[in-house]
Amino acid sequence: MGAAVPRRTRRTRQDPEYLFLAALMNRNGDRPYSGNTLRNLLTDLAVRLDVRDSTGALVDFNRTHRFRHTVATRLLNTGVPLHVLQRYLGHLTPTMSMTYAQTLQSTAEAEFLRFRKITADGRELEVDSRDLYDMLELDRRTDRILPNGYCLLPPRQVCGKGNACLTCDKFATDATFLPELQTQLARTTQLITERRATFEARTGHPMGEDNIWLAGRHQERDALGRIILTLGHTRLADGTAGAIRGAGVEARTEAITGKEDNH
Repeated sequence: MGAAVPRRTRRTRQDPEYLFLAALMNRNGDRPYSGNTLRNLLTDLAVRLDVRDSTGALVDFNRTHRFRHTVATRLLNTGVPLHVLQRYLGHLTPTMSMTYAQTLQSTAEAEFLRFRKITADGRELEVDSRDLYDMLELDRRTDRILPNGYCLLPPRQVCGKGNACLTCDKFATDATFLPELQTQLARTTQLITERRATFEARTGHPMGEDNIWLAGRHQERDALGRIILTLGHTRLADGTAGAIRGAGVEARTEAITGKEDNH
């Protein structure tokens, strides 16, 4: 076997056109495996190495084109220009490459439309989700996509709210942001507790409810509570169940929306 490899290497061209060259009936070293042979070999490889997809099934090498599809959509999703993708995939025209871009776009739009949008005061957004998606896509400004939702401020207007998005009527969100909203609620609640304890230790008396900082944090906490509670009862646009509640939320809604007791 070791002696056969050098002989075969000598028969192979220095720059073969194909990656996998046939081992038999390939006198000039320039003929690839047949499609059936290559698929059988790859299928055997998948079994031996236990190569499985995201569902746990063995990878089906009879559908190898999906590997190109995965690579193409991943490259487009990371911002690779279309002409670079065209050259990478060996497409003769941009139209062939645009197929992947259109597939990626339609998938992103469908996923966006699945979730109902909720305003800062817990009401369902009156703007049509398709119009909202078009606006966000046309605008393409990074300050439109927030960590916990979307900013609906018209492009030519300047935001005067600073970071007070949760008390702004141009704020919208949906169930995809629920984990971040729940984390933000926990952080805000903890911050209120710590700041009030520090204030009382320093001054000797509790922080009053008329404190500007405390009033602002209470507004944010109450807004988060309303949003999370609404998302917990909201279904997706296709009628299926929406966000999943965290443990104990349904039984203890007062812990979300109620005022804190003074310490």
